[in-house]
Amino acid sequence: MAGSTTDYVAMTSNYTDLTKGAQKVIEASVPLADKHLADNGFFQGQQPATFLDLGAADGGTAVPLWRALLTKFRENSAERPATLVSNDLPGADFNTLFRVYETGEADSLRQRFAPFYVLGNGTPFFQQAVENGSIDFSYSATAMHWLSSAPAKMKDHVHQVESQDACVAEFRDLANQNWSSILKARWAELKPGGIFFAVNFCVSTDNTYLGKTTGKSMFSTFSEIWKSVASEQEFVDTNFPQYYRSKEELETGAAQLGFEVLDHQIVQTNCPYKERFLNGDWTSAEYAENFLPTMTTWSTAVFKSGLRQDRSEDDKTKMINELWGTYKKLIENDPESYQMDYVHSFLVLRKPSGA
Repeated sequence: MAGSTTDYVAMTSNYTDLTKGAQKVIEASVPLADKHLADNGFFQGQQPATFLDLGAADGGTAVPLWRALLTKFRENSAERPATLVSNDLPGADFNTLFRVYETGEADSLRQRFAPFYVLGNGTPFFQQAVENGSIDFSYSATAMHWLSSAPAKMKDHVHQVESQDACVAEFRDLANQNWSSILKARWAELKPGGIFFAVNFCVSTDNTYLGKTTGKSMFSTFSEIWKSVASEQEFVDTNFPQYYRSKEELETGAAQLGFEVLDHQIVQTNCPYKERFLNGDWTSAEYAENFLPTMTTWSTAVFKSGLRQDRSEDDKTKMINELWGTYKKLIENDPESYQMDYVHSFLVLRKPSGA
């Protein structure tokens, strides 16, 4: 298994099309972003403004956010320059991102909100991405649950959120260290009075989280299928380098660095694919066909990373196909029990004006 998350975290090139739920989450966060920027007088300013989008993927899921904020921005000033720094790992689909934001296509923002500039940035968000004191509003959605590495090998599960292995403590320790590094970087980047809005996967006080709200748990299903597909050692070697923090863990880390907590809500976003099935738009087979890719986009590379290096690529592909083929049949046979509801922390932090 690779030692660093950057070695095997891979988003598909059509990430936006396959992750409608992630876009719904961002849309749900827009009113909160608008409120706190307005309350802090951001829209009334006249100085150039810079936004930072951390973990932007191909850029498409965040278009509703930036369109809404830039519309408000332009209502107050037609000439005030604005810059968006879109950040993700170097392997992200920056080609699509620049087509979305820079060209004359339907979702383009550059001409509509000119003077508006878009920059790409490939620095991992555990590190500082831009110069000190340069950012007015920093935003990240569904990204910072990824850890800098998988610190240990769990024997009983592929994901820490359901593992009972003693080594889960190592995931927790690394998650605290990573969260501290993330917050220190954001603190340095923000201007005094600037805002960081973190939209993170989390564990709610009711012990719900991504893929476990009702019915079958997504991560339990992952583990059960993978255990039957991979060898015993390969199962142990397959560990999602992720940690789902609690509300308390997120707030504690922020307070330790001096951030003001302006708002913190736990928000559930129902699976849009399941909703279409329940509304009668899809049969169970159509639901399974359309739902599956929203899981494969971010998890296939992790499963593949646990396989023995001496396996042929054909062998690895067959095993991955067996994993997803089995999951698809489960959904087709019992669609009521499977979905991927989102559970997020909406955490709005402010760097004090005097900092």
